Amino acid sequence: MANMIKRAWNSKGAGVTAAVVLALVLLVVIVAIVLSFVAPAKPGAQAPQESPAVQSPSAEPTKDNGECNVPAGDTSLRPKIPADLRWEAAQGLTWPVSASVGPTKTRDGFPACFARSPLGAALFGTTLTYQMWTGDVSPVVDFYAIDSPGKKILQKSPSGVAQKVSEQGWTTAGFMVDSFTSDEAQVTVVLSTPNSQTGYTGFPYTVVWKDGDWHLKVLDSGATWAGSPSAPVKGQFVEWRASNG
Repeated sequence: MANMIKRAWNSKGAGVTAAVVLALVLLVVIVAIVLSFVAPAKPGAQAPQESPAVQSPSAEPTKDNGECNVPAGDTSLRPKIPADLRWEAAQGLTWPVSASVGPTKTRDGFPACFARSPLGAALFGTTLTYQMWTGDVSPVVDFYAIDSPGKKILQKSPSGVAQKVSEQGWTTAGFMVDSFTSDEAQVTVVLSTPNSQTGYTGFPYTVVWKDGDWHLKVLDSGATWAGSPSAPVKGQFVEWRASNG
């Protein structure tokens, strides 16, 4: 289970130095980050179509503090989307969850327990992103991130960016699994970003398996990744929809 696929991050520097990137590259100020790194769409370019966000009744994850024990299921780097994929909604934002892949339980008030698989890691990264956007950053980071010098720095980030994200028209589009082992994965959460060059922006994370679930690895600088967001194109990532083929 040691398939490794590496992709280079596409930098859109726009005059911002690497030092500033490391200081700003955190999800709660994502609007400023993307506008700094991703150039405007080319005139006349066809607007990309977003993945369908079919709303269905939201089911609360099981409130259980026991072991996760979520079956791994599909372990390929481009896994099929589960039939039970549904959409959570809060503060004008929606994001995918799965009763079979994760989150499958609630712990300390947070969605938790994801499959030890590429899809489980991707759903974890997506859930983390939206928890940071719609919640209080400090407790979210405290729950989801492993201990590191940078964790406390990230916890001091400002909260309450859901409205800005919604106003920008950003919606969840899909994911890429850049590398995967049973103990660590690099996943990219892909968003539809209308004002970007490709119409999409990817935010990469390193997640590690610890205490029976996925957790975020934070750099010592407090950043969630090194470098800058990527600019994936349609077809490069797995879309959140009923089936990807």
